[in-house]
Amino acid sequence: MDEPTLYASVLERFPEWSGQIPLLLQQDAELAEICSDYEEVADWLAAHSDDGSAPESECAENRQLLAELEAEILQALQATERQGSRELVEEGLLESRC
Repeated sequence: MDEPTLYASVLERFPEWSGQIPLLLQQDAELAEICSDYEEVADWLAAHSDDGSAPESECAENRQLLAELEAEILQALQATERQGSRELVEEGLLESRC
């Protein structure tokens, strides 16, 4: 498989996941697509939100989209974490909290 694109904005927003994100991007095409969309919107906002080159309504819409994508990324990362913990419990490498 090709080397995944490293999304600087995603890694900056989720530094606690910086070690796992590149691996997850290789395994999860849906997460990679969400991260790609996040990066595109973050880049657009960086280019247009402060210089007045885009209407405020468009900037606000893109900020909202960025927040939604951020929530999706976090949800995917947390699901992966839960899955990993479940696998460790099943393998007897982590004690169940139940």
